[in-house]
Amino acid sequence: MGKLTRLHYTLLDDLISERGEEWMFETLMEGSRRGMTLKEIADGLGLKWWVFREWVEENCAGKIGLADRERAEELEKRSNNQIETAIGETLAVDKFKVEQWMKLAGKLNRDRYGDKVEMKVTNTHTFDIRGLLAQREARLEALAMEQVPVTIPTEVRNEVSV
Repeated sequence: MGKLTRLHYTLLDDLISERGEEWMFETLMEGSRRGMTLKEIADGLGLKWWVFREWVEENCAGKIGLADRERAEELEKRSNNQIETAIGETLAVDKFKVEQWMKLAGKLNRDRYGDKVEMKVTNTHTFDIRGLLAQREARLEALAMEQVPVTIPTEVRNEVSV
């Protein structure tokens, strides 16, 4: 690790020790909920983004997921408000905004807003072949027991040519 990188880690450590880890989590969660990237949050704190991202990934990856789910709910609310206030003149733009927000919400919270994979069952007919197999076996046994006279038609000719 170089001197400059060590300096940036020291700045992060000083900030956390001065304000507390809970404050850092809260700042991270609030920024993420507002749609800020980790780089924007780091810039606001005077930190380098790669140092901040590494700290986040090591210490609070689950909290980012929580903030993402909250952001998805806010995007849904924003979409609903946009739909309610839509007017004819800007309908295409409003529709585009709503679709984009819901697509982003789907990426932030796949369980609730993401694309659902639906499997449609089109053939629900079933049947039991055990009865058919038993019938086949009975026919084969009957054929095996049956004595069928075998006659081979033969014709004997006695032709002599001179």
